[in-house]
Order: sequence, then structure tokens, then C-alpha cells
Amino acid sequence: MLWQRGPLSVKDIYVESSKEREVVYTTVLKTMQVMFELGFLSRESQGRKHLYSAAIAQEDTQNSLLDTFMNRTFGGSGPWPAVFAEVHRPAPLRDGH
Repeated sequence: MLWQRGPLSVKDIYVESSKEREVVYTTVLKTMQVMFELGFLSRESQGRKHLYSAAIAQEDTQNSLLDTFMNRTFGGSGPWPAVFAEVHRPAPLRDGH
């Protein structure tokens, strides 16, 4: 969402996410704070609220999060991380779509 729409507040993200599935505001807030602390997002104060925006490319963020998940789940050993990563790699677009 941040990569497509630019800077957004936690409330903006919460409202948009709530349209797709049930989410808890504090979970969205904490996720945004953690992603900021890890360097995935930048944050700018605007009055009493913070606006978050992407600090790195979406693909780099996804790859980093997947690497972290794989290392924590599988300890970075064995064939499963490579198999899992290959299976969950986004399919290439066909015919320009």
C-alpha cells in the first residue's frame, strides 16, 4: 500500500486494511513501528500523527522479510528454505499483464 500510494498514517493503513480483513489498530501501529525501526519505512511527523513511507523498494522489503522468516523457521539450513522460496516466488507476468 505504501509503495503504491505514498506517505500514509497508521489510521489510513488501518482503514484500508479493514476493508479486506479484520485487523486490530494496535497491531497495525506496532507493525509500522517495527518496520520503521528495521529501516523498511521512513517516518515524518505531521502534527500529532506520523506519516510513514517506504524507505526501500518493495521487492527488497519482501526479500528481506522472507529471508528473516526462512532463517528463523528453518535455521538457514537444509533444502527447505530454497524450496519454499522457489515455490512462493511471484509468477512472471505474461503478455504484458
